[in-house]
Amino acid sequence: LRPLTAGETDIKIEFLHGTTTLAFKFQHGVMVAVDSRASAGSYIDTKTFNKVIEINPYLLGTMSGNAADCC
Repeated sequence: LRPLTAGETDIKIEFLHGTTTLAFKFQHGVMVAVDSRASAGSYIDTKTFNKVIEINPYLLGTMSGNAADCC
């Protein structure tokens, strides 16, 4: 993505497929969000898979792809 310029509001992003992983830093901490679907092509194994793992009290990890689906 190119940098957003002043006054510009229309950005087109093409998403073909994949896991959504987001992290936001704010004044009192960080918020992490991921999707929860484990799938293979059109087959959906589960819609409630946990793809956020606590590595330690200060560090989270997110998973995607086959690494997430087989854990």
